[in-house]
Amino acid sequence: QVTVNGKVAIMPVILKNIMVTRVENAILVKRPGASLKYEIPNDVFTFELSPFYAGRTMGLWGTFNNEHVDDFTEPSGKVGIIF
Repeated sequence: QVTVNGKVAIMPVILKNIMVTRVENAILVKRPGASLKYEIPNDVFTFELSPFYAGRTMGLWGTFNNEHVDDFTEPSGKVGIIF
């Protein structure tokens, strides 16, 4: 079930450039350049990002520059601890 502005909406839901759909046992949220998939039975999320965003991300998604050593860079520029 999806709610938009407090009202239940029927999928697929399209808001500007974001689409929310359900395909079998998964919920898909897509927009140009990015998609999020939630596999309900396995409780697994998969996030895909266009190469356009390479080197433009921080935080949870890492730096997306193919250098794993700086994926935990904090806003201050300090590289966090890698476990």
